[in-house]
Amino acid sequence: MPTVFKYIVYLLLALNIKSFPLVWHYRVFRPVFKFHLQHTYVKLMNLVTFKSKAASRRREAEWFESLIPLGANPFELMGTFKSRASIDESDFNWHLSNSSYAKTMDSTRFKFGLEMWPNFFRLGGWVPLSATHFHYLREIPMLSKYEVRATVGAWDQKWLYVVQRFVTYPKKKASRPIKLNGKQNGNGDAASTPDINESGSLPYIRANMRQPVSQTEINTPAQGLSSAPSSVDLAGLSSADEKANLSAVSAELMKGLDVLDEEDGAVVNTIAISQVCFKIGRITIPPAIVMAMNGASGLSTSSRRKRYTLDEHRRVAPAYWPKIQEMMTPPGDTRKLKKFVTGGWRDVPEGEERFWETALGGEVEERRKRNLGLVEQLRRGLEVVDEGVM
Repeated sequence: MPTVFKYIVYLLLALNIKSFPLVWHYRVFRPVFKFHLQHTYVKLMNLVTFKSKAASRRREAEWFESLIPLGANPFELMGTFKSRASIDESDFNWHLSNSSYAKTMDSTRFKFGLEMWPNFFRLGGWVPLSATHFHYLREIPMLSKYEVRATVGAWDQKWLYVVQRFVTYPKKKASRPIKLNGKQNGNGDAASTPDINESGSLPYIRANMRQPVSQTEINTPAQGLSSAPSSVDLAGLSSADEKANLSAVSAELMKGLDVLDEEDGAVVNTIAISQVCFKIGRITIPPAIVMAMNGASGLSTSSRRKRYTLDEHRRVAPAYWPKIQEMMTPPGDTRKLKKFVTGGWRDVPEGEERFWETALGGEVEERRKRNLGLVEQLRRGLEVVDEGVM
């Protein structure tokens, strides 16, 4: 019996390993460990090849530059994080528990941020979380493999909204279209949702993000974001009506952000939208500045390869990129860039070229405004429900 008991204890420990002390920290900071190992390798290669101090700094600067997604359209970049619904992260219904979604998203956002904005973290930046909205569509059964896919949803002068989709791969065929008047939450409980269209369901199809949207349907920064959009009336409702309309707003948002269909056949189980901002110390950095210092542009990235030589990397750099490079001279010196990011950009007169404002123009700017209007519907709806509860 003692031997059997010993192996039972070992089995229980193995099944609950994700709940051990410091395991969460390792999962979150694993991309940082990987980065430092790669950086150490670059330094060691400089020593082995007996490069001069200037040549070593130049090589390190080129390595840093190779990490930046130069010329990337922020809406077309996606970060992924794979995991499994382990026993210790599941509830008594044998599903991934609601708390585990938020726990996994910490790792996803951190990994996505390092891949998309490496220059920002290089300056000592950090990304605090302000709010998260979950939209549960299907359960994730215990022991199932799943993947979290993070993309940029929208941004304004302060906030950036990250859309994170929990997806699984069906063994046989995809699930039926989601019926919003009888959807399930993360625990498998039925939830009541008002009809969105004439049939009472939200079609499981890819929304056309390029269709024109009338000004009465969204709010843009120029119009002000303090009032609720007219597409869903949230005024003068009871608490129950407010929550029902909030569900309708949430469903419209999911459809408008083009997140209910995966091209590779994966099934979307849960969608979460996180509201974050960028800070260096206590200074808040506008998202447009952060994206510009990491080479973002409005060009399509669908044809970009995952790996490229330095020359290929620089050929896709946006026209304003030499201005960023100028702020990092001599190679490896980021003091000028940090001074610009933490407030120097305010000193650029309105009449002069503000490259961070024009870097993401055209279709990207139109999509940003459209998505921001959709996100604002959700945020305003949550505020109304909160006021009703309080």
